[in-house]
Amino acid sequence: MRSAWREPGVLINKGHWDTSYFDATTEAAFHKSALSILAENLEVGFYAVDDDPIPEPSLSVKDALSVLRPGTPLRLAWETEKADFERAVKERREAEEFLADVEKAIAEKDGEAAWGLLESRRECESENVTYHYFAE
Repeated sequence: MRSAWREPGVLINKGHWDTSYFDATTEAAFHKSALSILAENLEVGFYAVDDDPIPEPSLSVKDALSVLRPGTPLRLAWETEKADFERAVKERREAEEFLADVEKAIAEKDGEAAWGLLESRRECESENVTYHYFAE
C-alpha cells in the first residue's frame, strides 16, 4: 500500500475552538502526528458511541402490516418510526465499527490507517485535518 505522505509538509487540525499544527516533514513524522491527533480525538470523546437503547417501533412489522391499512396516518407514522429505528441502528453499527478501527490503529501504531480515519472524518464538525505540503 502506498503511503499518503508525499513530501515535507504539515498536518493542520482545525478544531471547533482552535487550530493546531503537526509535523509532517518526514513520513515517520506524518504517521506519528496522525496517530497523535487520532488518539487525542478519542480521548476527548469524539468517537464515543452512545450506549442508550435505541427505541424500537411501537408495533412489530407483522402486527403493523396486519392492523394498519396502507396510506392511513397511523400506518405512515409507523413507517416513519420504523425507518428512524433502522437508520439509528445503522448509524450505531457504523459508529461502533469506526471506534474499533480507531482503537486498532492506535494499538498497532498504524499511522497510515490513522490518517485514513482522520481523512474520512474531514467533513465532521471539529475534525477537519488536512495535509499541506511546503512550497518549494
